[in-house]
This record gives sequence, C-alpha cells and structure tokens, in this order.
Amino acid sequence: ELHSAPNHVCAIINFCDEALGPIKEYEKYGMQYTQINTLDTTPPSIENVMFGVKCIENFRVWKHKNGKHAARILVHCKGGRRRSATLCLCWLILKGMNVD
Repeated sequence: ELHSAPNHVCAIINFCDEALGPIKEYEKYGMQYTQINTLDTTPPSIENVMFGVKCIENFRVWKHKNGKHAARILVHCKGGRRRSATLCLCWLILKGMNVD
C-alpha cells in the first residue's frame, strides 16, 4: 500500500485527463490529491507545469511543518513517460539541478 512503509506516499499528483484514480482510497488514508488535466500524448502547458511545481512546493512545506520527514509525493500519468516526467524534471531544474 502506498501510504504505509516503505513508501510513505502522502500526496498524489495525477497528470491524467483520462483517468481519475481511486480518489476514495486516497481520502480514506488522508492522502492529498491533485489532478492536473493534461491529455495523453500531449505535452503539459507551462501553466500546468508551474501549478504542479507549486503543488510539490506546498507539499514540502506541509511535510516540514507536520514533521512528516519520510512523507513522499507520487507524480503520475497514464504511461509515465512524458507528462509526469516533464513535471519532475522541471521541478528539479527549478531547484538548481543541472545536467552535469
């Protein structure tokens, strides 16, 4: 299960327009859930990427304030090759990571 050890997922960012996911399960375990509607096989808009970055940053503030140091966020899309990867890479670049 995602919410328990060793995963400790406390938040989900769903980059799918075509699938919601098991929202009731997320609510049952108190997981934060955000859906950013982006069609499959299309790149996310800069607005959607920046919204996703803001969600990640808000989660990081929340986990620090609540002492949830092991808490993790799961970013996903249907295929896991474009939309979610784009958001994660943009967040890493904005945090100062470079290609070297």
